[in-house]
Amino acid sequence: MEFLYLIQGFFGAPGLVIGLFALIGSILMHKKPTDIILSTLTTILGFFLLACGGAAMGAALVHFSNVFKALVGSDAAIGNCDALALLIIKDAPKMAAVVALMLLVSMILNLVLARTSKYKDIHLSSHHILYLCVGLVIMLEFAGLNMNLNSTDALFAVIFGGILMSLYMTLTPQLTKPAMRQLTGEDKMYIAHYNTFAASLGVLFGYLFERYGERKSRSAEDINMPKWLSFFKHSTITVIITMLVILTIVYISCWAVHGKDYFIEIAGGGVSGSTSIPVIIITDSFAFAAGLEALIFGVKMMVKGLVEPLEGISRRAIPNAKMCIDSAVIIDKQPTAVLIAFISSLTGGLLVTGLSFGLAKLAPAVFTMIMIPSLPTHFLSSGACGIMANSRGGIKACIIAPFLCGIIFSFMPLVFGIIYNTMGDGFGNIPQISDIRINNPSDWASITALGWGEADYAWIALVSVFLKLWLPSRWIILSIAILIFLSLSLIGMLSEFKDKKNNPMFYFNFHLNNLNSYLQLISERQSDDMRNESTQINNILLNRNWKNNTLNEKIKKYQIMLNRKGNERIVLPIQNKMDKYNNSINWAKTQIKLHDNKEYYSNQNKKISKLITVWTIKHKKLNDEYQNLKLKPKSQINKKHYSLKIQRLRRQILQSNQNYNQKIMKVKNHFKYIYKKQDMSINKINFKIANLQKNNKATGAK
Repeated sequence: MEFLYLIQGFFGAPGLVIGLFALIGSILMHKKPTDIILSTLTTILGFFLLACGGAAMGAALVHFSNVFKALVGSDAAIGNCDALALLIIKDAPKMAAVVALMLLVSMILNLVLARTSKYKDIHLSSHHILYLCVGLVIMLEFAGLNMNLNSTDALFAVIFGGILMSLYMTLTPQLTKPAMRQLTGEDKMYIAHYNTFAASLGVLFGYLFERYGERKSRSAEDINMPKWLSFFKHSTITVIITMLVILTIVYISCWAVHGKDYFIEIAGGGVSGSTSIPVIIITDSFAFAAGLEALIFGVKMMVKGLVEPLEGISRRAIPNAKMCIDSAVIIDKQPTAVLIAFISSLTGGLLVTGLSFGLAKLAPAVFTMIMIPSLPTHFLSSGACGIMANSRGGIKACIIAPFLCGIIFSFMPLVFGIIYNTMGDGFGNIPQISDIRINNPSDWASITALGWGEADYAWIALVSVFLKLWLPSRWIILSIAILIFLSLSLIGMLSEFKDKKNNPMFYFNFHLNNLNSYLQLISERQSDDMRNESTQINNILLNRNWKNNTLNEKIKKYQIMLNRKGNERIVLPIQNKMDKYNNSINWAKTQIKLHDNKEYYSNQNKKISKLITVWTIKHKKLNDEYQNLKLKPKSQINKKHYSLKIQRLRRQILQSNQNYNQKIMKVKNHFKYIYKKQDMSINKINFKIANLQKNNKATGAK
């Protein structure tokens, strides 16, 4: 029973499940044990870091949402999918387990499609797929399915979501490929982002302005922006400054309308617990930005742990594979275009804020939230859109496309709110999640202040409408998804079969390069093992020599003592005492000689004479003893004592040499076994290479 609890608990912790995937991928890549451990722990730690970042952002948003609601009489929400998804994962572990399994299935099926279909794109932005999986699981529960891990509905959700996500991961990178080829000048890397639909607007408007424009619009990079705007090119600084402006306006307005006491009561002192409004504004702004940075850093750690195994597997198993990664990779290519896109997108978002305010007053039952622009989304996602638009259509496309993106980003949570509030038991922009609302009311307040604000969540909203209207439609959607999946795989395999006949050298070189790279990897490991073996043996020899030298020094010392003619331990102290008495006698005789003619010193001289007599007798006894010891034969001077010590030390040297030799043999046997396995692997690879070359020659002859 305990084992079942262990399995259920393990798969109920999404960070551990994702770490397991990184572990398996690293093992399949034949990484070193230290690299396997590092990759696995990095992935798990990254997941927990991004969860902490999402919680910090959520805490700052709760205070803002409470103050905003008190000011305008309506709830406020920010379309930030990252923080929303991570809070749901944190507070709904049963859902999180389904999300983690759905993520793993979608990643595996993405690799299958990349291997079998003609689309060789490996989606490496696993964190975005994680957030999309959370949104899909929420929508499936909203449609009436039970998302507990031990239910059949959860099994259906894992398969259903895994297939849909794998199709999404494979097909959406195709939308931005033309712009990425032009931007990077190569056919190796593409965009994998949960705002790919929005980025494709940049591709579309860039194409339209390039083809149908009266004259080519100049690039945004040709514009000289004021130097004081340069700091806005840093996303974190942009977030801090914008949050300071927004919180200052909202908090000061609420203070002016309701008074300080009421403001402190609803704001709760902010994250700092202070009663000073300026301090609350500053600390909440920096807490939000710090949470964002922790989230981004955690995402980078998690992605780094997942990307390397995925990339290694794809290179070994998928010919002509293309890596698809986060859009942040191109943000630094055109900084001016990013800044223009951010301003344009934020303008569109603020337009939706005003629209949502009016709709909330007109139809509060449907439009329950006033949307606040999500600054990270408007900066990163609109920045990528602006770069793609600017690369072909110039500054005009760079302004228009991000403006539309900003409207979409802020309006998308309203779309979900309409679905939830008109078709079910919605609560703002998300459905009721009783586990979180009852068990974690503080986090529930953070969740209701957020919304799904990315463009690619539109297809999830569409699926949820079908499922909510008619739940059996899930089987129709699943059948269509499976049909598309199999069609892509079948068409890809037929195309590859024809391509192998028309272009056999490509596949020959692909397999040959894989075998040679594996052969090189084994050779490098063999060289490393040889260095390790030599280092370990040298360390053992150094320890042995040090110990032997120490023991030999002791033997030399005892041999010197053994070869002396007298028992120095006894003779030397006696000689020292004799010298002491001689000195005393000489001193006494000098004193008598000085005072011999003076009557005053006659009594003192008598006492000194008696002392001389006593010292002379003692000196004579010591001298006799000294002479007797000095004349004793060598065999009687502790020869046995020192001989035993020398024998014992020599035995220790022999025993020590035997022990160190055993350690050396153990190291050699260990590496001998490793070398044997490596040689067997090398022979197998060489055999495969020979067969591959033989088959290639036979094919060429035909």
